Amino acid sequence: MYVVVMDHEDGVHSYARLVDEEHVKQLRTAVKMLHDEDYVHGDIREPNILVTAGGLKLIDFDWCGKAGGARYPADIALVPSLGWHDGVRRGGPIAKVHDEHMFKLLTGLLYSEEDTDSL
Repeated sequence: MYVVVMDHEDGVHSYARLVDEEHVKQLRTAVKMLHDEDYVHGDIREPNILVTAGGLKLIDFDWCGKAGGARYPADIALVPSLGWHDGVRRGGPIAKVHDEHMFKLLTGLLYSEEDTDSL
């Protein structure tokens, strides 16, 4: 087992739907940056969103990898209340649509919606 500490950041985890327009924009940007490089995160949930004085940060990249190559761990907790996409399976491939699904759960918006004026 390994632990990698890249930086210390004071902040709070977001345990509710993201409603702040800037935080939604920052999460969309983070997901887009990953997807534009053909990477997937696979675990975009409340505990992996850190809100700091500098803004929102996406953390916990241990499942992250190239789309089509990254896979969910065999011990993933597929508890319905966590809201996983229907395609998430133990050992299954992590897809961009899974990240987009979790974005919608966190924000109430479709990932493809570019207009955040309606928040």
